[in-house]
Amino acid sequence: MPELTFTYGTMAAGKSTLALQLCWQLRQGRSDVALWTFGDRSDDGMVTSRIGIEASAEAVAPGADLSPHIERLRRDGINILVIDEAQFASVEQSTPSPKWWTISASTCTPSASRPISY
Repeated sequence: MPELTFTYGTMAAGKSTLALQLCWQLRQGRSDVALWTFGDRSDDGMVTSRIGIEASAEAVAPGADLSPHIERLRRDGINILVIDEAQFASVEQSTPSPKWWTISASTCTPSASRPISY
């Protein structure tokens, strides 16, 4: 069953660090994990953390057509997508298009919302 987990918190709370940790842990036993970013403090194509860890990611420009990115996920057999800086996605990018529903036979529903706070 597809799952959507949304993690949020204040600036410098460690959200990017958490995304990087999650992606690393998942990739230890799987090859079907992708990492996207809608904007990072560093160059395009990277997710970085203030504590110094980083990983290559697919940079998606806010407002860009997601169709080629979705097609790449399908083609590469990606089943898990970790997204950093999702708040910079446009409304159109955040609203699933009917043509994307073929990715999964079932719908993706939010299952958890995890705030990060200190």
